[in-house]
Amino acid sequence: MTRDARKPNKRILVGGVAAALAAALLLLAVHAASSPATPAGFSPAREPSEEELRYGLQPDGVFLSAGGYILDFRYRVLDAEKAAAIINRQVAPVLTDVESGARFLVPNTPKVGALRQTRMGPKRDGKHQFMLFANPSGRVKRGQTVRVSIGDFTTGELQVR
Repeated sequence: MTRDARKPNKRILVGGVAAALAAALLLLAVHAASSPATPAGFSPAREPSEEELRYGLQPDGVFLSAGGYILDFRYRVLDAEKAAAIINRQVAPVLTDVESGARFLVPNTPKVGALRQTRMGPKRDGKHQFMLFANPSGRVKRGQTVRVSIGDFTTGELQVR
């Protein structure tokens, strides 16, 4: 066998890579066209309540994370100026289990700090943000109802997903 017979043909190699790239881009375009505008797991867009408009926040939901030891509260900033009054480092958010009344806090670790976003700015309008609440021993389970209080703002009842 000659040395040239063992060499891969550059045209075939480049053509194969180009075909694979084109197929990947086509799949991505089809997926983007069929996907909803809201991120996976988030509630579909709905009209904000009066309280949500007053405080500039709209809850997306509460999700179990980290094997059930973290409760991930997601929300959308409607108005960064209004939300800045309650989304700051001095206000301690509390997640309450409606059935038992148990209260859960945002962990504040020495190296990382509080497990929540506190930066606000005019470019935050319409952005999704998060707060992570400790769920020791996995006390809150999927399907339970909770309420999140941040300063004067309190969400309605949210079902854990």
